[in-house]
Amino acid sequence: MWRVVLSCLITSLPGAVADIQDDSSAQAKALELIQDRIETLSSSASSMGRELDQLTYEIKRDIYMRRNYHVSHYERDKFYIASKFSDKFIQKEFNNNCRGFGGFLAEINSRADHLMVREFVKSIRPRGPWSFYTGGIYSSIDRAWFHYDSGEEARFIKHIDFTKPEFHGYCLTYHFDGTTTHSKCKSIGAYICEIPVSRGSR
Repeated sequence: MWRVVLSCLITSLPGAVADIQDDSSAQAKALELIQDRIETLSSSASSMGRELDQLTYEIKRDIYMRRNYHVSHYERDKFYIASKFSDKFIQKEFNNNCRGFGGFLAEINSRADHLMVREFVKSIRPRGPWSFYTGGIYSSIDRAWFHYDSGEEARFIKHIDFTKPEFHGYCLTYHFDGTTTHSKCKSIGAYICEIPVSRGSR
């Protein structure tokens, strides 16, 4: 096998190889060029292998996503996924799940965000859970809502008919009918991930 490859590499080199058989300097140069060509081919094969591994990973990830999550439509450089199964809501664990898809627990910062998530949640019933957690968490100390992943203060209050809870550690949830409320964190529910998508990748 290698003899065939070596023969092909030699014939592809510039100049007539036959003329350099008795010239040790020229032979050394030819061997150097052959070695460079082999290294180039090896590097290309390695790069193709990495690309294939990445593609395989992305395909498997997409299959897993669609098997275990509802997927929203794509809009404004992002989409949302909602878990199909309810469980005890643990922000760190579920945010890590979102990060596995390149996202984070949903951060509602505008009326457009709210409407997109609301319509997405409404479209899931009766196929999915009754309520869905986002990344919003209330701090009674600061008297403000924050996003779990970014740590930034949430800006959705003015866009949603919503009241502040009295106690620390409540999370923003969406019900299946599109209404919003605050629920005790670590209660049972599904969760919503926000997945940003760059324009160049679409």
